[in-house]
Amino acid sequence: MKLLFGSYTAPRLRRGHRATWLNHDTTVIITGWTDARICWPRCQPIDRRLGLPTILLDEELTRAVRHESAAPIRFCWGVGEGLVWRGQNLLGVSRTNNEGSARLIQAATKRGGEAMMDHEWTPEDIALVGRLSDREVARRSERNNKANRST
Repeated sequence: MKLLFGSYTAPRLRRGHRATWLNHDTTVIITGWTDARICWPRCQPIDRRLGLPTILLDEELTRAVRHESAAPIRFCWGVGEGLVWRGQNLLGVSRTNNEGSARLIQAATKRGGEAMMDHEWTPEDIALVGRLSDREVARRSERNNKANRST
């Protein structure tokens, strides 16, 4: 996994310090640090007695969520898919306005186009795509499954 938009620097905070969780203007207390590839402060809202610790959403992590695709965020910060999804929703990030996701989609489209160029498709083959499963199209057109997924 590679971060496309540079390195990210964790805030200089220690356990017990207070910080602001962005986009909620919620005061949190730092409860510890993650042991992920990029160590990041864990925090808990002060005004919620039983709130679960989460990682601190500060300006730097916001920059990452806005620019990187979900996979490298999960990998580097050691967080789950649900947490990334909630952060993206909170910040209004989608596939169409996220540079990292856009690059991945563009690369996949290019690979798909190249796979299409490797095979001559008849009008009969093309008519099957979308009506049958990829596996069935491959069987009927005598092509492998990978090439058919590219259409």
